[in-house]
Amino acid sequence: MIDNEKLEEQKIMSNPETDTETESVSKGGLSEEGADQAELKPRETKIQSEDRISQIEEIKVKLDDLYDLFVNKLSEDAHKNELFDKMYEELQGYKKNQQQKILESVFKNIIFEIDQNQKLIDYYSEKENEDIDPQKIFDLLKTIPASLENILFSYGVVPMKEDEVFSPEKHKVIEAITTKDKEMDKKIAKTVKRGYECDGKIIREAIVKVYVYKENKGEE
Repeated sequence: MIDNEKLEEQKIMSNPETDTETESVSKGGLSEEGADQAELKPRETKIQSEDRISQIEEIKVKLDDLYDLFVNKLSEDAHKNELFDKMYEELQGYKKNQQQKILESVFKNIIFEIDQNQKLIDYYSEKENEDIDPQKIFDLLKTIPASLENILFSYGVVPMKEDEVFSPEKHKVIEAITTKDKEMDKKIAKTVKRGYECDGKIIREAIVKVYVYKENKGEE
């Protein structure tokens, strides 16, 4: 065994290639090919890092753009809401002014009728009873409702057509009159107060008395 080990040592010592390779490895640590590969790895790592940084920067730019769009959108919506609120306030103000103008005109017309009737009252209050014509007073009184209806008519309010048959949408019953005539059932006996409408909308129902059929059980 000792002789064999000595022979192996002699072979190694006598082989110059082995000594050269051993020396080159011990001195340089790596071969040229190994050194090139070792240099490539840091370069690849550096390139990958730069690519990632570039990607992160692109994502950051896109996020900034999205944020700007979002802020601009909020600003536009806020501006639109502000304009809408302003328009709504102006419309409400215009509507209120128009309503006020209409009401003022109605009030003035009613006041005019009050003044006219007050003149008649003052005129006849100064006369003696024997000088007053009852028929003339009656005729003057009849003109009052007509004058007031003219005011309503100027604003589109007109008397409703008097129907023969009761309609719950158009009439309000204050009295039911019993009748034995079946054909008269639910027919209007009398219109106590006329109804009024404006543009097809009922302002006030007509106040009426209505016939109600009731069978007489006592008769055969």
